[in-house]
Amino acid sequence: MFIAFFAGFYLTGRGETAQAYAGTIYGRSAYHGYFGNVYDDAGTYVFPRYYDNGGVMEALPTNINTADEFINFIIYTQYDYDNGGGTSPQEKTGAAFIINTMLGRTGANGKRTLSAQDLDDWQKLVRTAAAQGHVNWRTNFSYTVNSFYQGCGTSCGTNDDAFYSESGTKPSIVFRDANNTIAYVVKWECANPVGGTFRTLQPAWEGVGRTVVGDGVPDPGDTTTSISTRPGDTVHFDHYVKNIGPGQTSPDNISFAILDGAGATLQPGQDSGSYAINQEKLVDSDENIVVPLNATPGTQYCRKVLWDWKNSWGDGDGTGTSGTGPVACATVIQNYSLAPNIVAKVDGVVSDSAEPGQNVTFEYSVTNNDNGISQSTSCTIYGLTKTGYYTPPTPHDTTSDVGFVQPAHGCPRNFPGMAKTDLVNETVSNVVLNRTYCRTLVVNPATPGGPAADTEVCVRVGNKPYARVYGGDVAIGGGLEITPDSNDCSQDGSASVVGWNRQAAGDWAGAGVQFAAYAMGRIFDTATSLGNSAGASPPTALSFANTSTSAASGNFGGAFNKVACVPDYYDESTPLPSTSTVPAVSGSYRRTGDWSLAASTVPVGVRATVYVDGNLFIGGNITYAGGWTNASDIPMLRIVVLGDIFIGNDVDQLDGMYVAQQDGSAKGIIYTCALASAPYTPMVLDGTLLTQCDDTKLTVNGALVARQIQLLRTVGTKKNATASENASSANIAEAFNYGPALWISQPPSAIDTADYDAITSLPPIL
Repeated sequence: MFIAFFAGFYLTGRGETAQAYAGTIYGRSAYHGYFGNVYDDAGTYVFPRYYDNGGVMEALPTNINTADEFINFIIYTQYDYDNGGGTSPQEKTGAAFIINTMLGRTGANGKRTLSAQDLDDWQKLVRTAAAQGHVNWRTNFSYTVNSFYQGCGTSCGTNDDAFYSESGTKPSIVFRDANNTIAYVVKWECANPVGGTFRTLQPAWEGVGRTVVGDGVPDPGDTTTSISTRPGDTVHFDHYVKNIGPGQTSPDNISFAILDGAGATLQPGQDSGSYAINQEKLVDSDENIVVPLNATPGTQYCRKVLWDWKNSWGDGDGTGTSGTGPVACATVIQNYSLAPNIVAKVDGVVSDSAEPGQNVTFEYSVTNNDNGISQSTSCTIYGLTKTGYYTPPTPHDTTSDVGFVQPAHGCPRNFPGMAKTDLVNETVSNVVLNRTYCRTLVVNPATPGGPAADTEVCVRVGNKPYARVYGGDVAIGGGLEITPDSNDCSQDGSASVVGWNRQAAGDWAGAGVQFAAYAMGRIFDTATSLGNSAGASPPTALSFANTSTSAASGNFGGAFNKVACVPDYYDESTPLPSTSTVPAVSGSYRRTGDWSLAASTVPVGVRATVYVDGNLFIGGNITYAGGWTNASDIPMLRIVVLGDIFIGNDVDQLDGMYVAQQDGSAKGIIYTCALASAPYTPMVLDGTLLTQCDDTKLTVNGALVARQIQLLRTVGTKKNATASENASSANIAEAFNYGPALWISQPPSAIDTADYDAITSLPPIL
């Protein structure tokens, strides 16, 4: 069977020998419709033959000899027809058939309704082929495959186009690809696509463009098209154009332009030269954008590249081969992380404690721990003054005392990234005893869209009392002697001397020892060799050991290998009658149970030792009677307690030697301030010390020996200490005078019956 087309609209005959090609063309076998894949072997021309071309009726008008004329005829006359479609289903279907197959689409992917992009892509193919001289507008072409419009054959009214086998030679429009190989042919007679091998119609070469964004140097391998940036950062764009072939651009050149994200031209076209196959060029890398510090989060900086096949921008040559790459954007974000800071300084030194009359300065700052810049961050400073010792709560205080006015801090303000910003300093002058001064700094927000952050700092004001030892040494760390006169005992490596010292070179005023200090642990803020050169000598001069010291930080020595053991003073002796005063007769006495000792005077010549199996509370002064003129008249009192010793808060003088000895693993502590209402309970280390232990200085003329001595008097403060003050200074909380009377007069003892015939001081004198 064969198909014979005649002038006008005629159906094919029946019963002839069929001519069918093997395989498929555009995914369809012979006589199967391109769009619907319906078999129909009868029909007519793809376009009607309306045009008399020199006495021959043809489907294409004779004036078609340019790309625009061909495009206008296919789209506007046949397919679109002033937006109303072709004059008949045959014409509209034929136009869609030609456009789809020229784009290389299979029937399964063919579109009866073409988009604006489809039409634009097809026009580019036609214009590019024409511009490259790859279109012969009328030439005889020999074909082996023909096509037709399916009409009323097996399925009347199929409204589709199909291919079938037929050989012939007819005037045709011939399109060639980049390799100058025939790719697509349309017959003038009937607008039927014909040929032997159908190819995708491609331009001589095809360009693609891309834009990448970052903050570094150009990198052809970079594909970043979206980044986040912060105020103050620099955004950099690189624009690339590539020829993906199949041919080279020469002799044509590519010009390019830079557009913003909305398509507005930022940089007019410039020639980028010729391109080899698959060559990519960095056509522009000049733009660097510094993001303003006040940039609004969410602001975008977007760019894309536009390229054109010819060597001038918008040359209007009709090829329509310009294109744009995808957009690349940098979006402004604000990654910041704010941390409020308050540093409290007392007279210029960082501290959380002050003495009355000192000046406290609060230094406020904010640290941004990220590299983004915060915008219009608010700051609030709250101020509270509490009576007594106060610990800030969690969450922190965010209220102020009535009348408190926060210092001017300059907020709201911007905080630069990775930097500390000082806000303001606030000074509270002449702070008052027994007060806690607190400040809170709040920044809001601390992170983008996040909550506020705050910090609170408190400075407590209290006396820093100190004790001083005159005429003797201090030894810390030796335990109770295991056997008499063996100097063999356990040693406490953590036993330390702790005091308050001004730590001022040449003026080591405050806690100290006139001679030496021995400590297994640390000697902290307690100077030795007091009085040498009016305090000018180092505070570690007679510290044992005085290695690895740091006087400026209060480390005055310690870590001595071994100190003297404490003798076992305790002995059982003659029972002491029930009394609240010291013995009036020389001798050794013992008491069983707790003993409350009232104010007493040791008579001239009386030398007594009292052993107490219990605790001792001293409720009044214990003094020696005066008026003696020779050694035999010197009084001596020694009280040895197998327990703890509590010294009443109103006691201001103790003469003699007082020993608190361990009772097993407990006891052996001397408390220098206690209340008579609870004589055998240590005072709580809170405001009670300030109110109950602040008005009476304690002077000990003799010695205290104990496992631990808690110096609890709060009289005076180190701020008012002087290097040359003597034991009579009213600013000393506890003063210890270790005089020769302690050696000259020896009380009777069952464990030590030796007497001194003479006492001589020999060098070295500590």
